[in-house]
Amino acid sequence: MDSRDVQWTTSTWQPVADDIWVMACEPAGVNIGLVVGSEHVLLVDAGSSPDHGRAIAESARDLVGRPVDRVVITHGHWDHFHGLGGIPGAESYGHEQLLADLEEARSQPGTPAGLVAPTRPFSLVHALDLGGLRVELLHFGPAHTQGDVLVQVPARRVWFTGDLLETSGDPQVGPESTIEKWPMALDGILGGADETSVFVPGHGPVATHLQVFEQRAHISTLYGSAEALVNRGVRLEQALEAIDTPTLPGGSPHPGASEWEWYFSPDTVKAALPLLYAELAGHGQVPRTKLPLITP
Repeated sequence: MDSRDVQWTTSTWQPVADDIWVMACEPAGVNIGLVVGSEHVLLVDAGSSPDHGRAIAESARDLVGRPVDRVVITHGHWDHFHGLGGIPGAESYGHEQLLADLEEARSQPGTPAGLVAPTRPFSLVHALDLGGLRVELLHFGPAHTQGDVLVQVPARRVWFTGDLLETSGDPQVGPESTIEKWPMALDGILGGADETSVFVPGHGPVATHLQVFEQRAHISTLYGSAEALVNRGVRLEQALEAIDTPTLPGGSPHPGASEWEWYFSPDTVKAALPLLYAELAGHGQVPRTKLPLITP
């Protein structure tokens, strides 16, 4: 998408817990988090362009009466990352993968000018003291992207998940996703949370512990179903064809149909299957033609 052609908007900050707010912004209905300590004001994600990021930071300052001086980026997609350039005075954090994501973005036509990298990239874990409020930044491995960061506020039992979790629709699968590892990243959330925790997804309303658990299970099922297809000798093109035509005209099931239920939309499954087949091939699992047994 050409982010220069997208009209951005801000909306109204909604409280999530004491000292924590969320605001859904267009384009893409992206959730922006705001966490306020006695010494620092932190944004979680920055919007889709430097102008958008500037407007978001000004809105946060109007709400709390202090400027944003910390920003964390959950991952390198344009609607979360490209606004960072509009908040030049803030110390910023994100996974080191953002450096490569930035170079890739700059090489694409339509990318706005003024994009910047985080000032404090990290690889696995980083902690921030906002003044009486600790924030933990955690990378549990490749999943939605190669550089997803979870933002936890332990004292408030609040998690900002970026696009590892979606409640506005299906989780978004792209070329940089690693579906096999995605459930493990969600396990990192579930292992540190309980039924009282609140989860702010990248897009959509806040989620419950049960919703995180269910989405983790459904993503895991994607991988298991693709593995079953490969083990049956179903080729990728057969599996894709069966998404739209699970039953043949005579009523028999398509030979490429999964025996498991797909929990996501046809478009999501079509986007996921080529990645899943490639991941399985990386483990030496490829469809093999099964010859009939020879009988006397």
